[in-house]
Amino acid sequence: MIRASFEQRSFFDELGKETVDRIISLAQQKKIQIIIFKWVINEAQAAVEKKVSKGKIQNSEAHDILFVMANFLEDNYPSKTIVSYAINEKVVLLERPSNIYALMRQMPYTS
Repeated sequence: MIRASFEQRSFFDELGKETVDRIISLAQQKKIQIIIFKWVINEAQAAVEKKVSKGKIQNSEAHDILFVMANFLEDNYPSKTIVSYAINEKVVLLERPSNIYALMRQMPYTS
């Protein structure tokens, strides 16, 4: 698994790591499917870049984080362990999670 080569890095010791590992494991066992909006992926990348610009992490650590994210997505899209949706103004304007889930069922996933 990708984590093995970077497991000494501090960002893998964050709060909630066990929960994330469990979710990923369940998805890889085809017991659940991870759904993510492309907007979330872009925001995660922006957050990493912001930490670099504020001097909170080094460029090398940012590279490692983004590398792991990209590899995770690349490795899991083909098996549909994770699917992504493009976000549009309808989703942004909806307030209730149940409305978002209903809309997502109507949207084709993208990989």
